[in-house]
Amino acid sequence: MYDQKASSKERRLVKLDQFIEADGGTDRHLRIKPRLAVMVLHPFTVCSEQMWGTMPRIITSMEKLQHFTKRLTIMETIIGVDVGKAELFIYWNKKTTSILNSYKTINHWLQLNKKELPSVSLIAFEATGGYEAYLKKALNKAGVPYRMVHANHVRNFAKANGILAKTDRIDSKVIAEYASVMKILPKASSDENMGLKALLDRRDQLVNTRTQEKNRLEKPICTVMQKSLKRHINWLTKEIKQLGLEIQKKTEADSVLTDLAKLYQSIPGVGQLTALRLITDLPELKSSSVKTLSSLAGIAPFNRDSGKIRGKRRIRGGRGRVRSYLYLSALSAIRYNSVVRNFYLRLREKGKPGKVALVASMRKLLSIVKSITDRQTPWVEIVNTV
Repeated sequence: MYDQKASSKERRLVKLDQFIEADGGTDRHLRIKPRLAVMVLHPFTVCSEQMWGTMPRIITSMEKLQHFTKRLTIMETIIGVDVGKAELFIYWNKKTTSILNSYKTINHWLQLNKKELPSVSLIAFEATGGYEAYLKKALNKAGVPYRMVHANHVRNFAKANGILAKTDRIDSKVIAEYASVMKILPKASSDENMGLKALLDRRDQLVNTRTQEKNRLEKPICTVMQKSLKRHINWLTKEIKQLGLEIQKKTEADSVLTDLAKLYQSIPGVGQLTALRLITDLPELKSSSVKTLSSLAGIAPFNRDSGKIRGKRRIRGGRGRVRSYLYLSALSAIRYNSVVRNFYLRLREKGKPGKVALVASMRKLLSIVKSITDRQTPWVEIVNTV
């Protein structure tokens, strides 16, 4: 009971304390003090002083309180890591620590916290163009669940919450909050083809550089510049050829990789480099739907409508390298693959612009690759004899 002289606010606190204790107490269900629960209006909303009188009507069951408490404590099971070139900033249990971004240091940190890590549901960090490699390697080895999140998504989340300041410590906290609110699930990336992916990326870099040098050679320049550009182009050509041999050797060393690449190459229009790029950069071919794969590759059209206005559907985002290889393969498939060619011509006959029909052919080609992946049999062209 409560004192008759107590204020109405204090009386309601006592009533709520008795209500909570009647349900089994706070230690077992809430993990928070009973009087903190009186502030609950909605699982994610805090009520003001004027709302005290409505609390008996709003809080009708322990389920709402438990839902709110879960939201309060979920941050303790998610770690946010801001990855930098030299340091990692780690936000965990409302504290931020920094360690060196080296494989040895990260392993040491994991060993120091090995007793607490089993309770961690997720370690979230952004893609940083390769600086996260040591962290991924250490987490894979330790078996800790993690997810690499999109930096633009995290930054937009921060802006939506009114967080305009940006520091390494703030970023690590924002990453943890983003993973919590958006319910990000662990998804470890496989390192089995990282060596092959690195070789393919390096080859692309050299090919792009050679193209730039050839474009410079077309302009009227002095003799010294011409000789320099030609020497560089010759060197780049030799390096590209050498990388091609290394890629071939890497592929032949893995029988599973070789068999899958041969399956993809059985499709007219898909060459060795496209097949290997799909294997390394689009591993979701084994598990995702064609619609999801189209979005990942950046060839899915997105709506742009508002009211009565119907805007043009445009592709956006996705994995640029995969899209580039599919574009070149689709150009070849339109000439040599009867299924893709007929599909492209039907769209053109309906009045579709050339680029629209070409992108649709890229999606058609991707769906064929997906079908080959699922059934694990090579491409067979059906000849119409009628």
